[in-house]
Amino acid sequence: DKAKENDPEYQYNLGLFYLREGDINEAIRYIDKALTLKPEYDNALCTLGLAYSMKGEFQASIAYLKKCLDINPRLTEAHNYLGVAYQELGFIEEAEKEFRIAILDPNYKSKELPYYNLARIYFSNDKLEDAHTTKFRHIKRIRAVLDFI
Repeated sequence: DKAKENDPEYQYNLGLFYLREGDINEAIRYIDKALTLKPEYDNALCTLGLAYSMKGEFQASIAYLKKCLDINPRLTEAHNYLGVAYQELGFIEEAEKEFRIAILDPNYKSKELPYYNLARIYFSNDKLEDAHTTKFRHIKRIRAVLDFI
């Protein structure tokens, strides 16, 4: 159907479907199409950044996530994903900054993710005291995530 083919929301949702199914390349194809139709589509840029991180292409991930945040600096999920990409490339200070931005958003419902990622930074850099402080200060939010650490 021509209307669906030209609908950025429809193309984006197809991309999300494929991403959830684990078909990252197909997800990227549909999300790219959504962005062709609507270049300033912040959620699509964020999800494309996530998809490239899932492929291990962290430079591409960072580029899309930065573009997303240029358009919508309050898309907290993008800050968390950007922190992960930075962390994977060894840019620890940048990663920590992005995780802290995500943590400070009072409306972000998935705070356990940036808390977990921040604790991972501390553990991997032998800052065990900071990791435990982070862990116990926010124990109600991150208990399930950090139990296996």
